[in-house]
Amino acid sequence: MERRTRFDRVLLIEDLDLLERKDPGVLYIDGRGKEPLFVAFICPCGCELPCTLPTRQTGAAHPVWQVVYKDGKITIDPSIRRQGACNAHFWIKENKVEWC
Repeated sequence: MERRTRFDRVLLIEDLDLLERKDPGVLYIDGRGKEPLFVAFICPCGCELPCTLPTRQTGAAHPVWQVVYKDGKITIDPSIRRQGACNAHFWIKENKVEWC
């Protein structure tokens, strides 16, 4: 599978079971509350591994990403660096993947 250069759409989810069937072209955002807890997607590098980013501090010591959802597009800050399996490093800006 080739590297993705963009995500096709954003899906607000309230049913977490949908995360079991992730589509590689979709950015999933937690739509259960006013502020999302996470954004989830399949890594755009082609490794097909799932990636879930917390968007609020929940007590655990881990990074937190800021998500801007506007006009059906997501921008995530800071960049995403997948350490371990694939070592991908990228930004997501208005659904577009910008490789580092």
